[in-house]
Amino acid sequence: MAESTASDELSRSDDDCGHLEDLEAENAVRDVLSLFGKKYTLAIMYEFAFSEGGLRFKDLDARLDISSTTLSNRLAELTEAEYVERHSYDEVPPRVEYVATEKTHALTHIFEDLYDWAGTYAAEDRHLVRNEPDAE
Repeated sequence: MAESTASDELSRSDDDCGHLEDLEAENAVRDVLSLFGKKYTLAIMYEFAFSEGGLRFKDLDARLDISSTTLSNRLAELTEAEYVERHSYDEVPPRVEYVATEKTHALTHIFEDLYDWAGTYAAEDRHLVRNEPDAE
């Protein structure tokens, strides 16, 4: 019986996953989870998923119990990843709004399912949730 080489193993593992496209999709999911896994990112996205229009920084700051620095950093990351758009208005005083993109609105059904799931199961786990300091 012939010994298998590293390239044989790689080919076999690609075949086991289906196709190279499946592997690329898995990598894309990992990338998304890396962004969404950052502290408070999903809480911010939850606010946008159900918003009809733009949200101002001060409104998000008031709704979410996080530091302004963390909120600012997450909004910049979500803007760069095209989950939200930043709109500046040439007014006095200056006004900036953040608006959810189609990418974020496409996740609304997931947040609706999470809301339903939390209503059924999350109360059982409240004792596991700790209030941790807001740190980057």
